[in-house]
Amino acid sequence: MQFEALRSNRRAFIGLTLAVAVPGLFLGPAIMEPAYVILQPQLGGMTLLAVEILFALIIDFPLATISSVIICRSIRSDDPADGALAGAFFLLVFGVLIVACIALSPVGGPLIESLALSEVISPATATAVEALGGTVVALLVVLFAIFDLALCSTGGIVGYHASRAYRRGPRRT
Repeated sequence: MQFEALRSNRRAFIGLTLAVAVPGLFLGPAIMEPAYVILQPQLGGMTLLAVEILFALIIDFPLATISSVIICRSIRSDDPADGALAGAFFLLVFGVLIVACIALSPVGGPLIESLALSEVISPATATAVEALGGTVVALLVVLFAIFDLALCSTGGIVGYHASRAYRRGPRRT
């Protein structure tokens, strides 16, 4: 895989990804918190995995696609690998922002605490560990991370092709 697009367009990748990822942080409390509250009684220990997969499909994939469309158009990419890289880079930046919110939640005030989903993640994690065991939960987290990376890279490729279609204009029949 080439990383030349990232090396030569660092500012575009970072700035445009942040422009999509920061507003995406606010989708977490809007979607995930109600999902945890609704699904926890029915799913018990599997709530954490179920909601994270839902989160990946409803938030991560579309935002990775949008980020890729914007990046591929701005750097005038001609390689689908750039789209996959844009999707994976989006996931990296989004993950760092989420971890930063979690780390800052004790001192960051109610907004950061809300973005970190601290009221629902901790109980869901504790329930998962109690029901499935720590080793199984750790394995599920690793498998989910691989799934999310593949999903966001796929979203990046979709975004690349969407940016190419937009550049060509509508098809003439």
